[in-house]
Amino acid sequence: MKVEKISYSKMYFLQQLEKRLSIPWRLFFFCFIIAFFLWICGYARHQLFQSNVYDLGIFDQWFWLISKGQLPISSTTKVHVLADHGAWVIYIFASLYKIWANVNWLFITQSVSLSFTAVPIWWICKNSNLRNNISWFICGLWWLQPIVFNVNIFDFHPEVWAMPALAGCYLAAKKKNIQIDLSTATFAHASSIILGALSLLPGGLGTAEATTVGLLSLSGIPIEVATPSTILIRLLTLWLATIIGIISLLIPKLTIGR
Repeated sequence: MKVEKISYSKMYFLQQLEKRLSIPWRLFFFCFIIAFFLWICGYARHQLFQSNVYDLGIFDQWFWLISKGQLPISSTTKVHVLADHGAWVIYIFASLYKIWANVNWLFITQSVSLSFTAVPIWWICKNSNLRNNISWFICGLWWLQPIVFNVNIFDFHPEVWAMPALAGCYLAAKKKNIQIDLSTATFAHASSIILGALSLLPGGLGTAEATTVGLLSLSGIPIEVATPSTILIRLLTLWLATIIGIISLLIPKLTIGR
C-alpha cells in the first residue's frame, strides 16, 4: 500500500510538471540520459590522454586560478582570461571549482548545455503548433547532429553554454511575432560598421547605432525591439572588448604596484 502511494505521488508530480512547463517528463529523462552519455564520451577521451591544451588545459587552469583568487593568466597563452573573447562568464562558473576543483565540471556543464537545448527547442515546436511526434523528431535531430557530438567530445568550448539561451531568445522573438532573416540582419550590421567607419568617429559612435536601428525598423522590426537589440549588439561587440582590454591592461599594473 505504501509503495502504491509513493508511485501515485510520483505520477502526480510528473503530471503537474508537464502541465506547468508544457514539457513531457520523458523529455527531461532523455536530456539527462544524453547529457550523461555526452559526459562519458568527453571524459573517456580525456582519460585516454587524447585531450589538448587548447581548449581544455587553458580553461582548466583559468578556472582553478579564479577559484583560488589568483590572477587568471594562462601559463600557455600568457594572456588574461578576459582577453579570450571576453569570456567574463567564466568568473561565474569558476565558483564550481571552489566546491570541487576538477576538470569534470567542464565536461559536465558542456554536456548538460548541449543536451538540454532540446527543452527550448520543444517549446519552439509547441509554439508552432506541431504535433508531439514531430516535436520529438526535431529534438532527436538536434541530439543526433554530428556537430553536437563533435563539439562535446573535442575538449571544452564555453560557447556551448549559450546554446539553450540562444534557442530561448529565438522562442521569445517568435512568440512576439518578431521575424528577421539572416540576410537582413547581416546587411544591417555590416552597413552600420561601414557607415560608422566612414563617419571617422571613435568606434562609429552614434552613426553605427542609428544605422542599425534605422535599417531594422525599415525591415519591419518595432523600434522598441530594434533599439535595445542594437545597444546589446554594440555592448557585446565593440564596447565589451574595449572595456575588457582596458581592465586587462590595468590589472597587471595594479598587481605589480602592490
